[in-house]
Amino acid sequence: MPLAGSILEADDRLAPMLTSELFGSIIESVPDDWLTAGDGLPDPAAHRAAYLDYLNRRLAVHRQLAEERKRVRTGA
Repeated sequence: MPLAGSILEADDRLAPMLTSELFGSIIESVPDDWLTAGDGLPDPAAHRAAYLDYLNRRLAVHRQLAEERKRVRTGA
């Protein structure tokens, strides 16, 4: 981490590339066999919906997450 660039600059540059549509297309490419039933997720469609929801919620707060990572990194 001491040699890494700015977390906030990386967030500024990369976050606009992330969209719900991109997440959806990536999630759709995961083989059904990898998405086995369990933990309230009865089938691959439920898994995909849960992953998409999780990623969209993270994307909605990406800046806050980046700022927290910066605080942890710098100890401030």
